[in-house]
Amino acid sequence: MNQVTFNIIAMVIAITVTALNFALAFKFKLLRRGMLLISFGLLIGIMTHSIVEFLESINLMSLDFLVMLMPVLVATGSGLIIAGGVVVSRDVISPLDTIMRDMRGFSSLELSFRVTPETAKLNNEIGALARNLQGLIENLQRTTVSKIHFESIIATANDAFVSIDENGTIIEWNPAAERAFGWSRQEAMGKPMAQTIIPLQYREAHLKGLSRFIGTGEGPVIGKTLDLSALHRDGREFPAEITIWAVRRDKKYQFNAFIRDITERKKAHEALAEREKALRQSLAELNSAHEKIKTTQNQLVQSEKLASIGQLAAGVAHEINNPVGFISNNMEILRQYVADYIKVLGMGDRVKESLIRDDLPGAKAAAGEMVKMEKEMDLEYIINDSRALLQHNIRGIERIQKIVMDLRTFARDGQDEIEHARIEDVIESILGIMGNEIKYKARIEKDYGETPPVPCNPQRMGQVFLNLIVNALQALPDHASPAGGRQAGIEGMGTIAIKTYRQGEFVCGDVSDTGKGIEEKNLSKIFDPFFTTKTVGQGTGLGLSVSYEIVKKHGGDIKVKSKIGSGTTFTVMLP
Repeated sequence: MNQVTFNIIAMVIAITVTALNFALAFKFKLLRRGMLLISFGLLIGIMTHSIVEFLESINLMSLDFLVMLMPVLVATGSGLIIAGGVVVSRDVISPLDTIMRDMRGFSSLELSFRVTPETAKLNNEIGALARNLQGLIENLQRTTVSKIHFESIIATANDAFVSIDENGTIIEWNPAAERAFGWSRQEAMGKPMAQTIIPLQYREAHLKGLSRFIGTGEGPVIGKTLDLSALHRDGREFPAEITIWAVRRDKKYQFNAFIRDITERKKAHEALAEREKALRQSLAELNSAHEKIKTTQNQLVQSEKLASIGQLAAGVAHEINNPVGFISNNMEILRQYVADYIKVLGMGDRVKESLIRDDLPGAKAAAGEMVKMEKEMDLEYIINDSRALLQHNIRGIERIQKIVMDLRTFARDGQDEIEHARIEDVIESILGIMGNEIKYKARIEKDYGETPPVPCNPQRMGQVFLNLIVNALQALPDHASPAGGRQAGIEGMGTIAIKTYRQGEFVCGDVSDTGKGIEEKNLSKIFDPFFTTKTVGQGTGLGLSVSYEIVKKHGGDIKVKSKIGSGTTFTVMLP
């Protein structure tokens, strides 16, 4: 091969190598500048050498000139190659060294660690590597923090935490598990859980359930909280609340459980159940006692009502006796009138018989006798007076009927039957019963307002007003007449004022007297059972107490105002 051919081949090779370097430079950003400089150095060196050789071979350049030119060419090529190496070192080796230095200083606990911003900003493979590395580091930091957080939770948990692998071997055992079961972590790790904390009667079921879940992915206890028994190191069993779940790692299952000793809770539940049983028993007894008290209270109310009637019995009897007396007298007079009238009728029969026999003289004689008899009897007066007597008797009977009906209504045990009634009607019914008792001791002044009917038990409310009016009568001073009796309307006798009116949402009834009044020290006691300031035989001390309870059951209230020497006012308020 001659020199020319060799030089041509060298030039082709130089061009090929240069083209290859250019291609690599444009493909890899990281080596671009360095490869370009090296490529230019090689290209200049080889091509310059080839050109000089070619010129020398055709005698266009002397050997001496070639020898003189070679150092310049070598220096130029070497400079370009060295420059390329420096660039490669700065673009590749220096960033990689920085990354390696940062990596050597990296700690998973140093959460503030980051790849230097200059490296991360590089627009080449080193920059991409740095950014990917930063992402990996951040993920690692998050994972590490999560792991540390999880481990700290497990370590400080009050509940025992136990993990086993697919073979049932213990792989995690926290301090709470040490306290609960008596095994240290070092002793428990690697032991079969079935023989460590599971009572003998549950071990077979545990192993079968473990095998079934591994084979099918299904288990009746996974993901649930159960109350079971656990086994302590000393052999005693204790009640435990267990929550089990499974996780899959590296294509294998790991089973985790939180276990809580609920011995104290069980004892508390048992104690609570016993207390609940005792409370239920006490409640039943209280209900029974309440029913007995309620029955007794109803009986007491009825007894007090009958006692009030007993106090008024003489007056009621007198009220009935008055109309009975004049009815009896009227009936005696009417009996005599009827006898005389029968005689007149007998004379009329004689006249009729004579006329039937056509005995006119006999008829005239009988008629004369009848006329004479009528004049002697004053038959016209008898007829008119009979009408008046009958009317008087009817009024007396109606009076008796009203007294009896009022008494019956008041005495009837209505229990808790509620109906709408006007308070004035209730008061009038009581005044009808007490008429005779009142008229001999006090004047009644009534001032009824326009009040609507209220839901109440009329019998119960009647008892309230009866008690209040009886108390008012007993509070009034006695005023005797010269004949020894008591006369209504005598100047200076006491007065009982009864007033009804509306006050907001309440219908009110006042019973006021002009009696001696109640001492202030007794005002707070007057509604107490058996409290009384009356003399023996005048009261049981239950009247106001019973009245207060009746009004309270109706959702109302009783208020009292009193002043010594001026009298007392009781106000019944019903919604």
